[in-house]
Amino acid sequence: MNRLYVVEPTPSVTGATADHRLPLRATEVELFARALAAKLGSAVPARRFLLPRRSGSTPSPKIYRGTKGRH
Repeated sequence: MNRLYVVEPTPSVTGATADHRLPLRATEVELFARALAAKLGSAVPARRFLLPRRSGSTPSPKIYRGTKGRH
């Protein structure tokens, strides 16, 4: 059985049909992807490009453990 997990900053058709959807700020998506890759044991290359962060924003890349069913 296949599952579709989506991490996105704005709602999309793909996100609407996903089994699990995690809405994050656009600035947090890369951090989430790096945290997930590290958790899975992948060698994550160093960042080459950094986007400026808004003052006061604190990224929190947590691995989504989600609830059952669609979101």
